[in-house]
Amino acid sequence: SRLSPQWEAALSQTGVKLGFVYGAADPISGSAILERASAKLPHARVTALAGLGHYPQLERPDEVADALTKLLG
Repeated sequence: SRLSPQWEAALSQTGVKLGFVYGAADPISGSAILERASAKLPHARVTALAGLGHYPQLERPDEVADALTKLLG
């Protein structure tokens, strides 16, 4: 999208820890976007949840909560 450069610049300059949790089977914004983000934001922690799609928080909320807890811990 046309906002990607602005987001990438803002995220690469932030002083906070970055973490992404996503459904690896997301057909809309899954692995391609996170692979690009990981390359541009090497300090970010990325967690791919196997077998989950675009709404992992609805599909398996406990698994998403565990992943977020690990990122924040």
